[in-house]
Amino acid sequence: MSENRNCDESLVGSSTPDEIGNVDGLMSLSFREDEVSKKIKGLDTNKGAGPDSIPPIFVKRCRFVLSLPLTIFYNRSLKDGVFPEVWKRSRVVPVYKKGDIADVKNCRPICILSCFSKLFESVLYPVIFKCLDGYIDEQHGFRKGRSIQTNLMSFVTETCQELDRGRQIDAVYTDFSNAFDKVSHALLIQKLRGYGMGENLLNWFKSYLRNRPQSVVVGGAESTPYIARSGVPLGSHLGPLLFLLFVNDVRNHIKHCKAALFADDLKINKVINTVCDAALVQSDLNGIQHWCFLNGLILNINKCFHIKHTRKKNPLVTVYKLDSAPLKEVQEIRDLGVIIDKKLTFTSQVNKVVTTSTQMLGFLKRNAGCFGCTTKTILYNALVRSHVEFGSIIWNPLYAIHSQRVESIQRSFTRHLAFISRGFSHRHPYHQRLKKFNMLSLYNRRILAGVTFLHKLLNNHIQSSDLLQEIKFVVPYSFPRFKINNIFQIPSAKTNLGVQAPLVRILRDFNKLNSAYPELDIFGSGLIGFRESIVGCLSRT
Repeated sequence: MSENRNCDESLVGSSTPDEIGNVDGLMSLSFREDEVSKKIKGLDTNKGAGPDSIPPIFVKRCRFVLSLPLTIFYNRSLKDGVFPEVWKRSRVVPVYKKGDIADVKNCRPICILSCFSKLFESVLYPVIFKCLDGYIDEQHGFRKGRSIQTNLMSFVTETCQELDRGRQIDAVYTDFSNAFDKVSHALLIQKLRGYGMGENLLNWFKSYLRNRPQSVVVGGAESTPYIARSGVPLGSHLGPLLFLLFVNDVRNHIKHCKAALFADDLKINKVINTVCDAALVQSDLNGIQHWCFLNGLILNINKCFHIKHTRKKNPLVTVYKLDSAPLKEVQEIRDLGVIIDKKLTFTSQVNKVVTTSTQMLGFLKRNAGCFGCTTKTILYNALVRSHVEFGSIIWNPLYAIHSQRVESIQRSFTRHLAFISRGFSHRHPYHQRLKKFNMLSLYNRRILAGVTFLHKLLNNHIQSSDLLQEIKFVVPYSFPRFKINNIFQIPSAKTNLGVQAPLVRILRDFNKLNSAYPELDIFGSGLIGFRESIVGCLSRT
């Protein structure tokens, strides 16, 4: 992690969250032996040893001997507010992200830590997260029940509905330069105090963050150890949580726009009716920039973009600035791996999916000639279909020609399987090939993914109050004589874009399935049983 000069002491606390008070569970912590033993049992034995050369498999096999002394040691560490110095040592492995592979700035520094250190963090993490989860509601990264899908589902559904009403939505995407590496330790401790942590736990975190020796390992060669003066350790359990708590109060500086965070990826959006609305967006951008100044972070203006989502022929002209420099306006942008264009047609996303998947399918055909159908299907699912289905409930094709282009990938693969199968011609129709190889069409798999997402949302496996508020039920005015199969109310729409808004489309798909198969129970069935029922229904269509 790179060093960063700490903020001026006069700024420490000026951007900390509002005082929450003493949060139950954060004043004093202690663990039981069975809790530590359970965490040891869950260790991944495939992981390697840390700087202390003790592998997880050794700790796991000695679970019954180590659980009690480790419990005593962990509790004493929390009580005294001291994190062991020997567990602070880490080896940093650079992991390539994107861009020029020769540029070290395009690598993410992942810390290889001691097994005992990570075990300690894994015991402490759920307690702190449970106490503070309600204060980071806009955050979708590193949280149970949140994901890329929840982030994009809320944004794209709302944007589709606003465009259906003929409105213009301006979205601004910001980028923080090396945000994880530039977290000020002094300011982070002040923010943790604002969240209601007790002094013992605060002292423990001070000890945890202070004087962490690191050395970079590349190609088996190890650098001279150095001390990280700022940042949170990537590769740890507590590092991502500490970062979420550090950046969470940026929302206090966003007064007029809707904001969505995924770790350090922040986007804001607002419906633009007049130039006054654009001025409010600029005001929030100024607030974000001021927050960055208070927290010692830097906005990479070259990677901050502005996009107008609209179907108007003459949209309202708006210009947004950071540091007096105008932001570049783009026609499409890559948002968490999904390419979103200004009209939400997802044409570029479909082109990317088809191109990448076709290349991977060609690679599979050329290099897996000696394998049988079962092995090739496994490779197809891992190498090809994973590309096709990433974020598919968001970018589900609007047009039939796009859907056919995507489906052609699996058509080609099933034809290849049929060609190498005995007693089955590759000239059989597509639906017969799917039945032969026990596969669903990609179209039906997108329906399955969407309805499964809806089940998780309604049964609290996915936590998103914004999406739940958009779901309306059909309520009869009198006692119905027959069972109501269309249980979800579908909002009216003027355009195909409003009809195909992600959440609206999922609700409609379930209503159709429930009308054809009334035995489906989205509320009473478990996830596995419900998914199997949907697969059975789709296999018969």
